[in-house]
Amino acid sequence: MLFQTRGIVFHSVKYSETSLVCKILTEQFGLQSYLVNGVRKNQGRAGLLQPLMMLDLTVYHRDNKSLQRIREFGPAYVYADLPFNILKSTTGLFLLEVLQRCIRSEAVDEPLFGYIFEQLQALDRASGPVADFHLSFLTGLSPYLGFGMYGQYDVHHPVFDLRSGTFTDRVPPHAHYAEGNLARVISGLLHATSGAPPLDHATRQRTRELLLSFYGLHAENFHSLKSVRILEEVLKP
Repeated sequence: MLFQTRGIVFHSVKYSETSLVCKILTEQFGLQSYLVNGVRKNQGRAGLLQPLMMLDLTVYHRDNKSLQRIREFGPAYVYADLPFNILKSTTGLFLLEVLQRCIRSEAVDEPLFGYIFEQLQALDRASGPVADFHLSFLTGLSPYLGFGMYGQYDVHHPVFDLRSGTFTDRVPPHAHYAEGNLARVISGLLHATSGAPPLDHATRQRTRELLLSFYGLHAENFHSLKSVRILEEVLKP
């Protein structure tokens, strides 16, 4: 049976001289693998199946089948700046690697899909600084994955406990916490309003390390990310 759904390409690999197998996060069916026959004959069409491309799909779907098929596909959104802006494209690769590590099942989650879809558009359309975008993305993504951050920094709750994901009134009996300026920064990201000034390089780096540690504590098999080194090079002052 044919279905229509939106999708975000996670990964594409050569299947034959003319075909690709694509891992695509879909709005209606979760994460699926699709065989796309003959697409490598047309470089323009094959380009639509690159990682992070957002698509309108017409697909054949059968439950419990490991490899589905795509009948038709086209752009659901056309990037205007992300592929040509080194900081935005590097940020996009970082976001993609995070998503690949965190989303591994076929479970349907339309709110999660909607958040990712909207955030990729926001990154592409951003006209101001985007150096901290990946930090805001991480704080915003976590509730959709089931381990959100709660509360906020104040004089009575000056410590962020990475294990519980909450701001507390005291240092916890373990090493996974942030206090002082870093706790304030995490709170600011969590309750961000537009127009906040960019972080300095050292604070940005330490905040990213803390957020990735937070993900490592809560997301299964969340290992070190290869894209961090590349992003760090691009963000160097």
